[in-house]
Amino acid sequence: MQARSLRSVPFLIALFIAGRALPQGETCATAVPVTPGVYIADGPATGAGGVNTCFFGGAINGDWYSFTPVVDGTFDVGSCLGGADTRLSIFTGDCGSLTCFDSGDDDCPFLVGSSNFASQATGMVAVAGTTYYIQWDDNWSPAGFTWYLNFFCGNAPQATYSIALQCDLGVYFVNVDITSLGSATDVNITNNGGAPAVNNVGLGVQSVGPFALNTPVLLTLVNNSETGCDGFSPQLVNSPCPLVTCGPNTYDYCYGPSEDYQVVYQGNSTYSLRLQFNNGGIYQFDGDLLTIYDGLDVFAPVLYSGTGVNGDLTGLNWTSTNAAHALTLRMTSTQFTGCSDGNALPWNYTVACLDCTAPSATFDVTLDCAQGGFFVNVNIAEMGTDPSIDITNTGGAPLVTATSVGTYTVGPFTAASDVV
Repeated sequence: MQARSLRSVPFLIALFIAGRALPQGETCATAVPVTPGVYIADGPATGAGGVNTCFFGGAINGDWYSFTPVVDGTFDVGSCLGGADTRLSIFTGDCGSLTCFDSGDDDCPFLVGSSNFASQATGMVAVAGTTYYIQWDDNWSPAGFTWYLNFFCGNAPQATYSIALQCDLGVYFVNVDITSLGSATDVNITNNGGAPAVNNVGLGVQSVGPFALNTPVLLTLVNNSETGCDGFSPQLVNSPCPLVTCGPNTYDYCYGPSEDYQVVYQGNSTYSLRLQFNNGGIYQFDGDLLTIYDGLDVFAPVLYSGTGVNGDLTGLNWTSTNAAHALTLRMTSTQFTGCSDGNALPWNYTVACLDCTAPSATFDVTLDCAQGGFFVNVNIAEMGTDPSIDITNTGGAPLVTATSVGTYTVGPFTAASDVV
């Protein structure tokens, strides 16, 4: 746990969370029972029910929940999905004599999609029939937030999950590949997204849905043989459906605090797609970040990740190299900064299909020690759509024109000089 005076500015990303908003207790005695899932707390702003057993004071109010597992296992509690600056205490015992079981403060991973000012306690051993009291206190903030409870039974069913988009219908499905039944003979796959359950299935792939685009869901693998020893999916949601066009289309955007903005552009021709910033900026001191991916989602290779030149994005551009002719733009910002509050310039950028294929080449250096310099061999592998290519340089050597694939020598250049 860091002292407040030593904390850096948080990296907080606003996520769309499929959490359940439900009343929470304001004291241990009124703690609301919960099961594994994602929840929305309104914030520990009232009630004067804060307990400081796990910390050196500071809590006046608390949001209280309780968890009583029906089988042995381990469990996690955390607010790393984003929201307020939280402090977490887990207690056992009776409300009149609580014992600190675990706690967390400022310990979420510093990752996109999470806040390192949020709190978590992980890998806690759960004993069947024992009640664990969960308190979120107001030591740092009384604001509302999203939190989750994960439970892991050693004999729980297990699966991997993937998203199947149907953008034309405005929905997506989840493909559930059940890899282990654990102690179950079969499982029911339920969800909190309103889709029909898939019942009494064994190993293999099952499709669950449909779910409305951009609506996160949680799936449960209900163990039909051992009550309470269920498997749970992570939070699942589709990647953005692509905007398909060749443009050129120009977009204006002004990002706000606590933002996770994602958009996918896909060309509808056989040429590559180009995204170019005409002007705009990012606040570069807080953790705000622009990332460009070479593909249809944020799992594609990264073409760029940064904040421009001293926060200025003007002139930066990227070209797709993937078969789908797609680029994904993602902007994440902290809770303190953004364009909308004047900390960065608004964006204007253009997306268009190129009407040509660029040449491709590799480069190697040949030393000319007798003359104290060097030459560059340009090995052109593809001419692209231009029958004549000018090979220019920043080192003052003559321009060289290429009319076919092959190796062309450019120079001479002064030894130890930087040349593009």
